Amino acid sequence: MLSLLIALSMGKKENLKGLIDDGADLIIADIRDEAEIDKLTKQAEVVFHLACLGVRHSMNNPLENHDVNATATLKLLNASRRNHVRKFIYVCSSDVYGTAGWVQVSEQHPTLPNTVYGDSQNGDRVKS
Repeated sequence: MLSLLIALSMGKKENLKGLIDDGADLIIADIRDEAEIDKLTKQAEVVFHLACLGVRHSMNNPLENHDVNATATLKLLNASRRNHVRKFIYVCSSDVYGTAGWVQVSEQHPTLPNTVYGDSQNGDRVKS
């Protein structure tokens, strides 16, 4: 069974039509909703964490951006650990590197984020 937790704050339900048609459960909720996160991680073997608010959002709403991108990620990690999720796969942004020192950036490149968004993504890498 595939369950998708979607906030839809920046997206559209129509973009998920193919997944829903293939039998995925669509749960519209906020990643900051700890009760919902706890309930979903109790049923999960694997968590793919792709939720975040983007760099433009971070410029106008830095506190909310950090709350969603960093704090909620930490809570999701904790719920996953507590509920014995086997794998936690986290997708982050190249913004953690700031202005890259060289082309062909790899995970060995030093991180130097220069936005609230990049900083929240960088902190998430350390946690996961």
